[in-house]
Amino acid sequence: MATVFTVTSGKGGVGKSSLSAGLGIALARRGKKVLLIDCDAGLRSLDLLLNLSEKTMFDLGDVLAQRCTPSQAVYAVPQVKQLFLIPAPAQAGVLDDAACLQQALQLYQEKCDIIILDAPAGIDAAFDTTVACADLVLTVATADPVCLRDAGKVAQLIAQKGKNARLLINKMDLSLIRKGKLPNMDESIDAACLQLVGIVPYDPKVLLAAVQGKVLRKGQAAAALDRIAGRLLGEKIRLPKAKKI
Repeated sequence: MATVFTVTSGKGGVGKSSLSAGLGIALARRGKKVLLIDCDAGLRSLDLLLNLSEKTMFDLGDVLAQRCTPSQAVYAVPQVKQLFLIPAPAQAGVLDDAACLQQALQLYQEKCDIIILDAPAGIDAAFDTTVACADLVLTVATADPVCLRDAGKVAQLIAQKGKNARLLINKMDLSLIRKGKLPNMDESIDAACLQLVGIVPYDPKVLLAAVQGKVLRKGQAAAALDRIAGRLLGEKIRLPKAKKI
């Protein structure tokens, strides 16, 4: 049965969907069959990030409503072997029923190694649904006080649901941290009250890849995502020195 990772965040704009795509790519390149499911109903983005928007006909909403077969909503990412996508429902409110989503996931869990649920930002009903389906929740935050406070609130809610979670710090700007303008790594972990799984530095290549619909293969962010993928697979990979993150 596939392991289910839910990628969530307290607020928008932290790069959650880019990280979901990047982790899917990194895990697939490590030989795993990965299914990305965009759960941001009404505000889909992964199809654009993976250059599939013009190829999609069915989405997760169609699967849940049985308007298509489960396989018809699955699209292979042409740039990455063993990486697949189910686009988000076109209408909001479709993912308010955890039991319905769990039933749909069972249709795919025997056919892949890892499922990544790209959850919508915030703590609405879709957050509850995607967290309920997760084996592990990855909470994405940037190193700013507002985002870290929101991540801490998300951590409380995840704990109340009896789920395990890890912190993933994104867009880390070491120059601002050294100047004391942003919380350092220890302060970020304390604010979010979550165990750290990885740090992804700010890298302009991420934005360029997203705009161009290309796979991020090189650069600091790609290397960081590969290390995080290894940790999620049980490898003991230490954090590199700060200047090499």
